[in-house]
Amino acid sequence: MIVSVSHPLDQEEATARLNKKLLEIKEKHQYEVRDLIETRPDPHTLKFSFKAFGFGVSGICESKPGEVRMDLDLPFAAMVIRGMIESQVKSELKAVLA
Repeated sequence: MIVSVSHPLDQEEATARLNKKLLEIKEKHQYEVRDLIETRPDPHTLKFSFKAFGFGVSGICESKPGEVRMDLDLPFAAMVIRGMIESQVKSELKAVLA
């Protein structure tokens, strides 16, 4: 599932806001998220994987000038709520990048 959000920020500011939000999410969901693995191929790209409620999720988030793109690999069982997940991710990204 690919979610893309346009924004008016420069790449550095967008990345800084995303990093701050990531820290908030990790703290808020510390008891639901397990086996979190994060790698940063470059300062504006985050590859991640984790388990939540027994399901594995992985993806990549790229901060680019004028756009943030997130590509999520969801388990088959999550496909029934794919639309809800996509809507929530897009909403969160828009709020962070506004």
